[in-house]
Amino acid sequence: MSSFNLPLAIESFPFILMGLQYTLLVAFVSMGIALVSGLFLALGRMSDRIYWRVPACYLSHLTVACRS
Repeated sequence: MSSFNLPLAIESFPFILMGLQYTLLVAFVSMGIALVSGLFLALGRMSDRIYWRVPACYLSHLTVACRS
């Protein structure tokens, strides 16, 4: 005897799809935020202005690699 309940799985399928939709939405939004913040960190590390470079180096935890 199988413990898999096919009618329950079919009944729950819309909820699973809704959860998948929210999971993909959160994943893509977080990738966009990471892309933008990584771009600003990289540009800040390359900057000649100290008020951009120091916070970017601090946040990237690579203070040894930053120019002084």
